[in-house]
Amino acid sequence: MIYKPPILFVSMKKWNGGKRGRKGEAMKEDEETKPHFNLFAVEKFAELMRKRLVENAYKGAWDDLELSFLYRRLTRKMDDLRDEIGGTQIPLFTDRHAADVANYAMIIADVIRAKRKK
Repeated sequence: MIYKPPILFVSMKKWNGGKRGRKGEAMKEDEETKPHFNLFAVEKFAELMRKRLVENAYKGAWDDLELSFLYRRLTRKMDDLRDEIGGTQIPLFTDRHAADVANYAMIIADVIRAKRKK
């Protein structure tokens, strides 16, 4: 049996501190619990991110990489994703390009977090 997590429901009152809805209007009762995001999609994407990291593990650790280098790699991967989506053919590697973009963003955040601790 395949595990499929439920869609996560977030109380909108908790989400916005029990204040007003969007644009300041009072919230309707049926807006109190709405699906916030699909946890299954998040887990599948995180799995793909991990897979792409493992595939590229031969490149070594990122701890000592310069932020400028990482940013250039991120923008190159974003260009790949844009080209894939904007093309006239059916996208074949969109999920891989999206995971690469997410991984470079995560790596940049990790490097910055490590620098703050020093």
